[in-house]
Formats: sequence, C-alpha cells, structure tokens
Amino acid sequence: MPKMLQHRAATLLPVSEIITQWAIELMESMTLSHGIQMGDTLIAAAALDHRLPVLTANLKHFGAVHNQLKRVLDALRELITPPDPPKRPVGFISPEDKGKKTLSQAKSRT
Repeated sequence: MPKMLQHRAATLLPVSEIITQWAIELMESMTLSHGIQMGDTLIAAAALDHRLPVLTANLKHFGAVHNQLKRVLDALRELITPPDPPKRPVGFISPEDKGKKTLSQAKSRT
C-alpha cells in the first residue's frame, strides 16, 4: 500500500463486477448532463456497494448522483411497500341495508 494511503489510514477497496456495472450505468446516465467521469463513478459505485458515505466538495457530480439514486430508491420503496389493508366498516346498519344480502351470505346459502 502506498505511504500516502497508510498515512491517512485508508483502505483499498477492490473494484468488483457490480461496482463496474454501477459505474458504467452512472456514466451512461450522467456524463452528458453532469460531466461525471469514470473516476467519480467508480468512487460513487464503490461507496454504494460497501455502504460507505462519500465525503466530498464535488457537489456537481456527487450531488447529482445522490439525487438520482434517491429517486431510484424512492421508486423501489414504493414498489415493495405493501398496500394498506382494507378498512373494516364502522358504524351501524341502516334499515335499508338490513334487507340486502351480501355476496358472502348469498354464497353460503347455496
């Protein structure tokens, strides 16, 4: 490990296949709009894969990555959140409703 990294107590992270894929996707979606380069996409993808924060002053690139990922994660949360259970009716049965048969009552009598 280079002395510069030892002095800062840094850890080298390997670039896995998933990190490479995420970096490529970030480049494809953000190079033209935000000017993000391969190094920044690898840093962002490695941080995501290892669940580490990115401490940077480069808000042009990393702020955009954060916003894009937040939109994706919000959409995923919405997709996996189960719907609210149906609410049971509360109240009384009116005289008009007493004479009506419910679907379950009609099935149970046949």
